[in-house]
Amino acid sequence: TEPLYFRHNGQGECFDNNKVCIEEIGDVMLLTRNIKIVGDNRTQNLGFGGTMFLMPMGQNGTLYARVSYTEFTDVGQQYIVGRYPVHFHVTGTNNNSFCIGNSVHRSLNRAFSI
Repeated sequence: TEPLYFRHNGQGECFDNNKVCIEEIGDVMLLTRNIKIVGDNRTQNLGFGGTMFLMPMGQNGTLYARVSYTEFTDVGQQYIVGRYPVHFHVTGTNNNSFCIGNSVHRSLNRAFSI
């Protein structure tokens, strides 16, 4: 990974005789990922991109979905309820599923629905 081009300074600020303090430090992170799911060159014009629709996976803990470090670009479907880039649909109680370290760019309909 290349180093940052610009310095990213931050500072804290306190109010009301130091009773309330706020850290004003922005997070700087790399938003590209190893796995990329990308719509084609018509996606934005049509308002229709790919979705990851995860259906009920059961209650016994042996079935689960783990979406990690994936970059989604030009995904989702405009004006269609439930057609989000990543949609966990009525999965019930499942402690083994997760989404971690993902990024979404130019989404046509939100980002994640869990």
